[in-house]
Amino acid sequence: MKQNLHTHTVFCDGEDTPEAFVKEAIARGFDSIGFSGHGYAFFDDEYCMSREGTKAYRDALLSLRDQYRDQIKIYIGVEQDYFSDPVSYQWDFVIGSVHNLLVDGEIYALDLGRELIERTAAEHFGGDIYSLIAEYYKLESRVVQVTGCDIIGHFDLISKYNEDCSLFDPHHPDYVEMWSRALDNIFTGADVGSFWTGAQRTGVSSSEAPIFEINTGAMTGGYRTVPYPSIDILRSVCARGGRILFSSDSHKKEAIENYFDVARDLALEAGFTERTVLTDEGFVQIPL
Repeated sequence: MKQNLHTHTVFCDGEDTPEAFVKEAIARGFDSIGFSGHGYAFFDDEYCMSREGTKAYRDALLSLRDQYRDQIKIYIGVEQDYFSDPVSYQWDFVIGSVHNLLVDGEIYALDLGRELIERTAAEHFGGDIYSLIAEYYKLESRVVQVTGCDIIGHFDLISKYNEDCSLFDPHHPDYVEMWSRALDNIFTGADVGSFWTGAQRTGVSSSEAPIFEINTGAMTGGYRTVPYPSIDILRSVCARGGRILFSSDSHKKEAIENYFDVARDLALEAGFTERTVLTDEGFVQIPL
């Protein structure tokens, strides 16, 4: 089954119209395509949808769903940032992501360049990059509770500009502890330690296990040679019984299935035998 649910159009920061994506998906033999415009956030008038634009986005996709119903399934979703306004519509799916930090009352983006991350660390965390990263994973630990998401987007986005490991050491014990604690909270609501306390959740069954996207968007952008999350994180997700799906985080139609072969290889290496897809009956597991 060919599917991509992480798709950005001209209604937010994408380059192509929804119909252009639909036609591309049909041409490539996709069974379905999902759209995930950036949900409105008060501080962002450049990358996310406006309130009015959100309605226009939904209306446009409902029309396309009807127009192309005999050729492809169209799912209408949203990507909610941790600081986005609450979900305002009944979506087919929600991707929950952390793109920003709130520090001293100001929003700082984490995916608009390495220099901004370094400057934020210098100005607000005493130059300690691991203190900044701790704040990032504090938010990731609660992304499901805060956004109400079905899918956890690019869990280790903080590594986007760290391909050469010069921003931080991904094997540093403190870093490993941070993402491990975030996973603890996402999966079980366990006590995640002294440097943050997330909202508590009960344990999850295998059918309710969180879904993490294997996201190839940074590969398309030339920032990484492997998808998010890292192989170490994916192994931990697999060991905990989590689920995965493939996502291109595409901002142009040509990228809707970029590097899905790499994502599959990474999933197999991490120990997964199945991936998740969205159907009219909900999220289901299919063999890799």
